[in-house]
Amino acid sequence: MGRCFILSLSLVVLLMGAVQAEIIGVDYFDYPDGNIAGKSGGLYWDWDNVSRTHTGTVSNWNNVGGTPVVQNGSLTTNDSSSARREYNGPSEGTAENPDTDERLGAFRGVGVVYYGVKMTQVVENPWCGFSGYDFGSERIFFGQPGGQASGYMSFGIEISGGAKALSTIPVVVGQTYHLVSAIDFDGNQLRLWVNPDGTDWDNGAADNSADVTLAYDGTNWNTSIRLGSGAQTQWDNCMVATTFSELLPGVALNPSPADLEKNVTLNVTLSWDPARDPANYAQADPAITAHKLYANFANPSDPNLYFIAQVANTGERASYDVTNLDYNTGYSWSIVEVSDVNDIAGQVWSFTTMPPVPVITKEPASQTVDAGTTAVFTAQHLNGVNFQWYFNGTAIDGANTAELTIENVSKANEGAYTCNVSNGAMPEGVTTVPAYLWTKRLMAHWTFDQTLTDTVDAWVGAYDDPNGPVYVSDGISGQALSLVSGDGKYITVPGTEEFFNFYPLGLTAGAWVKAVAAGGVLSKEQDNTWARGWAMTTNAGTGTHSYRSYGDLHGTSNVIDDKWHFIVVSCELKSTGRVLSVYVDGVLQNQASYNGTVGLTTTPLMIGVQEPAGTFDYAGLIDEVSIWSYALTKEEIGHLYADLSGQSVCVADVEYDLNDDCVVNLGDLALMAQAWLNTNIIEPAN
Repeated sequence: MGRCFILSLSLVVLLMGAVQAEIIGVDYFDYPDGNIAGKSGGLYWDWDNVSRTHTGTVSNWNNVGGTPVVQNGSLTTNDSSSARREYNGPSEGTAENPDTDERLGAFRGVGVVYYGVKMTQVVENPWCGFSGYDFGSERIFFGQPGGQASGYMSFGIEISGGAKALSTIPVVVGQTYHLVSAIDFDGNQLRLWVNPDGTDWDNGAADNSADVTLAYDGTNWNTSIRLGSGAQTQWDNCMVATTFSELLPGVALNPSPADLEKNVTLNVTLSWDPARDPANYAQADPAITAHKLYANFANPSDPNLYFIAQVANTGERASYDVTNLDYNTGYSWSIVEVSDVNDIAGQVWSFTTMPPVPVITKEPASQTVDAGTTAVFTAQHLNGVNFQWYFNGTAIDGANTAELTIENVSKANEGAYTCNVSNGAMPEGVTTVPAYLWTKRLMAHWTFDQTLTDTVDAWVGAYDDPNGPVYVSDGISGQALSLVSGDGKYITVPGTEEFFNFYPLGLTAGAWVKAVAAGGVLSKEQDNTWARGWAMTTNAGTGTHSYRSYGDLHGTSNVIDDKWHFIVVSCELKSTGRVLSVYVDGVLQNQASYNGTVGLTTTPLMIGVQEPAGTFDYAGLIDEVSIWSYALTKEEIGHLYADLSGQSVCVADVEYDLNDDCVVNLGDLALMAQAWLNTNIIEPAN
């Protein structure tokens, strides 16, 4: 239950965490009466948690036990029946390459997931609640856990096979409850609210108004919600979201500036979304007639909020202009939604204005461009007056504006660019983080012909043995590097820590391998996380692109057979996101799209291992390692394979190639002629 939230001349300040609000799915169960299985209505249920976008392809309900049914616009469960719905659909399960929709929608042991649902017990239940599922396994239960004495049932939380926590709030048969829960992987806590309203809050594990909490250090994935009960129970308004406020009835949403936002300008337009219609979350609540704005703009040190203005509700996003705020000051504000029935106080949002000194609001972006074209770097800022750009630490003459233009870009322009922004309040200024410029080109090539020096820019590899690496004469071209698994010896390339961080913008890496065991071939991976770096490996017995922000993209053929194979991994940045590819022996074997964030790594390039400290090292021969700063075409990759192997390769199917020899010729014409005038037409009888 919420704190006391006084509304007269003031409001008590309640702080909320700054997060991006997203509704994952809403279902009102407004289906025809009958079995819930296969139903796919409601709003959304198409959340791709990797790219954090709605895909338009929705999941449906599955019966987990018994036969839960829709009756009169609500879901009814009975006698241990239950129904489960994934956050993303329609394909289900743990399969990858390609990932199922359920897998793409998963929260992977990080973040916070909120559930909201209305629950009414028709009769007393031995257990009754909603659960967070990890694919087919129940992990967390909210509601009325089992094992309580009849007549003394309370709301609580239970970890499957683990701890249980009960509130002091009894479950009353026949009463409808609005339940909201949080699975907080980041804060290691589970939380449950019973009938929350605008006076409730959730600012994380250390600051919330939950009615019951339970410590939770699980790292499981979370893919779906299940509703179920041991006896007759009715369910309605089932919701899954990424923020607490999205599940509260009747309150204004999505403030701008965002809650706890910093560096807000001194003249700012406040805006917010009106409360959603509880009967149709896709639209504003038609019962809301106006919005009352309360704030402490006149005295920001006052913990109370005072009435500022009333704004008519149009059903669209509302706004109000505020001017002449002070520098570097924290302010709080809140919206009270007005209806003919009552006023609903919303949560209190806060922001801090910008300081008088310069502030970098958006760092210049690294970029990879074609040689001969133009590159532009921009330092977005507040309060900047003076500017100085630097190239690899040296001031650039005449580069004294917030924008730097480099024309006719060449290899000589590759490197790190920074901008110092200053004003009278801070003469020394503040400097942007380095933004790198690269041209689309071959960045490195190691032949391993008795040398660890690459042939492009003379990057010199370092080996862990003072006696030097072992070279053998039977390389795919000349000599090859020989590595042994488990001896802790591999190649690192000092100096590539920052300069080789072009891979989010485009990458191709190719290597000839003659592998006898699984391991990392080529890598710029920080560690085995989902966040940073990339690697080429044979860890699954196939050529594999370990693009760590995405996961592992495997090829389809075995490459651990003590024979030479050409593995290529690539990343192409398109307007719709990144395309990851794996080629083996000149042929594209797997491809995937990825729209998520990409983390950079400060580890140097490594050859013969996947992770620092020798984890997943390689066994076998490696030859002709090359890295490009952009994605090669399939034709270019095919030429690389054919030129060194001496073998032809078909890089793509050819239309009208009927005999599968990758060329349209007389053989295909002969097959067509054999079928000439064949027909399946049935003529009518005379």
